[in-house]
Amino acid sequence: MQISKHVGIILVLLNLQLIALAGPKTDTVYFQNGDKLTCEFKNLQNNLMHVSTSDAGSLDIKWDKIDSIYIKQYLLIETKDGELLIGTIFPADSLNIVGIAGGYGIRYMHRMSIVRMYPYRKQFFKRMSGNIGSGFSYAQANKLSTFDFNGNIKYTSEKFIIKSKYDARWSSEEGRDNTERHEASINHYRLLPRRFFYTTLISLERNSELNLDLRTNLGVGLGNNFIFNNHSIAFGALGFQVNKEITADSSTMNSEGIIALNYSLFKLSSPKIDLAISTNVFPNLTDFERVRASVDSKLRWELFNNFYIKYTVYYTFDSKPLSAEAKKEDWATTVGIEFSFN
Repeated sequence: MQISKHVGIILVLLNLQLIALAGPKTDTVYFQNGDKLTCEFKNLQNNLMHVSTSDAGSLDIKWDKIDSIYIKQYLLIETKDGELLIGTIFPADSLNIVGIAGGYGIRYMHRMSIVRMYPYRKQFFKRMSGNIGSGFSYAQANKLSTFDFNGNIKYTSEKFIIKSKYDARWSSEEGRDNTERHEASINHYRLLPRRFFYTTLISLERNSELNLDLRTNLGVGLGNNFIFNNHSIAFGALGFQVNKEITADSSTMNSEGIIALNYSLFKLSSPKIDLAISTNVFPNLTDFERVRASVDSKLRWELFNNFYIKYTVYYTFDSKPLSAEAKKEDWATTVGIEFSFN
């Protein structure tokens, strides 16, 4: 089994993001039982507030279990209404109400209206988060071995988000040719009022099981986060893309529609579990008899801080592949490990 040299390059780039400088412990968390904790705020996501302490190291605190919080550093704050605010946060006089002080003055809101918070950092690399993972399986009966690698990086700004990802799988089976599948993409999301966004994307795909040497996609879309809270996030999007497909004996240009639906669910009891499902349908506007579709899902259990065991499933379908010898369907499952950084 040959592993692409690009994996090594991506590993180096992702590992560059693991370098972080410890900050002062000047933030305060107030608990509902009257206790308080002095710490350094790291981030809030999936209903968990991540903090660093001098004596107890890193801690995860359930956002819905605290009374209030005082953070002196500037934050990038996302609310359930889709607003992006920049400012410091402090306790208000009323229960579960917090104040946010920024260039616009002071805003008061219910604490549970805040879905995500990150330190507002001017440095480019400190605005990045992501994960890196891999998995391997082997079946003695047919000498089938598979190896997969996945990595993604997310850059968050006041008005937009950039997500890049790379997924790859290599398979080797006795008596059959080796197969490989690669997907790489970059998505730019421009955030709009009322949880709307528009996106532009570019992606590259290769799948030897489908006899696809290369598919290059360039698209645009409009979407909405119709569920956006501390326990689950779901968005749908409609769009349009053009692509060029290359096989061993042909090349073609296509226009396609995009119908996308993504859902993420977070469970915080021990062990922490999260589930993400992404579904995409691509009706062909050049050849109305052709429809492509893909489903990707990932279930993760946290083993310890930022390390997960994962179970992934992917499925792809093409009603009219370019090559007559190509299969219409391809799917696989993987168990592996994953590391998240922010």
